[in-house]
Amino acid sequence: MHKVLIINGAEQRKMAPGVFNESMVKSAQDLLSHYTEVKVSHIANHYDIKEEQEKILWADIIIFQFPVYWFNVPSTLKKYFDNVYEYGLFFGSSERYGDGGFLTKKHYMLSTTWNAPHEAFSYSNSLFSGKDPDDFLLAIHTTQQYIGMKQLPSFAAFNIVKDPRFGYWHTQWQNHLSQYIPTS
Repeated sequence: MHKVLIINGAEQRKMAPGVFNESMVKSAQDLLSHYTEVKVSHIANHYDIKEEQEKILWADIIIFQFPVYWFNVPSTLKKYFDNVYEYGLFFGSSERYGDGGFLTKKHYMLSTTWNAPHEAFSYSNSLFSGKDPDDFLLAIHTTQQYIGMKQLPSFAAFNIVKDPRFGYWHTQWQNHLSQYIPTS
């Protein structure tokens, strides 16, 4: 049985109080608990660094659930990486820079929520100019790969402020999880 850690990186903001992201965490937890062991971390509130390190070391798969703020992770999630990803525990020195990650048997998945509508990614000569959501999240992918983890396909929910359609995204998210998180 696989062990999954879901890290909720949402922060409460006036425009986005984190309800949608919390619902995505709950949806994943409900589905995955039928065939995996699941632990959840909510990092917007206080967390214990050693406990979080133990959870990451325990897990086979880590899912990062967060809203995209200014084309990046929320500040509390960035601070989480700074505090929890410890030299000597998750990574160390290597002859070739970037090859010192210790978590080589672990996988991670990003699940993000965007205010942008999906079609904005296909406009030509625009802000996104045909980029994909993962292109904007290169830094978080590189961070996870630096400590040795391997990427599973990302998931993104779009236009969640103007048109949240949680029922639709809930179904898409559960289909994504069923496809990419092994049942045994």
